[in-house]
Amino acid sequence: MEDLEREPPVSRPTCPGQDMRNWTPEDIFDLPCPSCGTEIEFWKDEPLRSCPSCAREVRNPRIDLGCAEWCRSAEQCLGSRAGARLEASVCDMLIHEMKLACGDDRARAQASIAILRRAETLLGERGGDPLVIRSAAILHDMSGEQAAVIMEKVGISERATRRVVQILQTPQDDSLEARILGEARG
Repeated sequence: MEDLEREPPVSRPTCPGQDMRNWTPEDIFDLPCPSCGTEIEFWKDEPLRSCPSCAREVRNPRIDLGCAEWCRSAEQCLGSRAGARLEASVCDMLIHEMKLACGDDRARAQASIAILRRAETLLGERGGDPLVIRSAAILHDMSGEQAAVIMEKVGISERATRRVVQILQTPQDDSLEARILGEARG
């Protein structure tokens, strides 16, 4: 009789972006390790994996942060350290692609890193969209077209890509993100 009086367990709502029932077969994929060629299985939300053969840490070039890029509850859902790792991973991939675009011009790459560091300080003081500010700082001296190609390759959302391209191509842009980039450039 006691069991009949108990209330049924309350089920917690789950985030649709984290619910694997909403994933498609393309959200899990294999990529070869750049060091040894062994296939590594990635899930769309994994920033990096270790190669099972050579143990090299390999970044996911198709990372899909989904709603974690904009959702107010992302930290509660993923945890603050997970969010920071994902954000750092995107920055690392952008920096890597920027360095490839710079080729042998180390001074140009170092200037972009210095601008990124100044922009991050200003971001901490004033706020703004971290993804837009960091991306614009890393790609600050590229054409809008070059920046868009790199951001697409890294897997950054179309919304953020459009915003960065607008900042890079519109000197009179007076948004907070554009002002922070301008000040970081010096």
